[in-house]
Amino acid sequence: MGIKPHPARYPLGLPEFFIKFLTDPGDLVLDPFAGSNVTGRAAEDLGRHWLAVELDQNYLKASKFRFGPQMSLV
Repeated sequence: MGIKPHPARYPLGLPEFFIKFLTDPGDLVLDPFAGSNVTGRAAEDLGRHWLAVELDQNYLKASKFRFGPQMSLV
């Protein structure tokens, strides 16, 4: 797809572990350094709401593939 990957990606299991440990379904998960938004994907899969913050718009645009066309960038 011609998308340059984020240089500091980590496996889905890492944020998943902490989200399960520290939150309950329906809670809000904040990722202030979203990068490729693995944390947002894990939060959504676990039934949490999530908010991602990332200064580099290219990383946010690239993370949309994790969520499908309904994801909006604000």
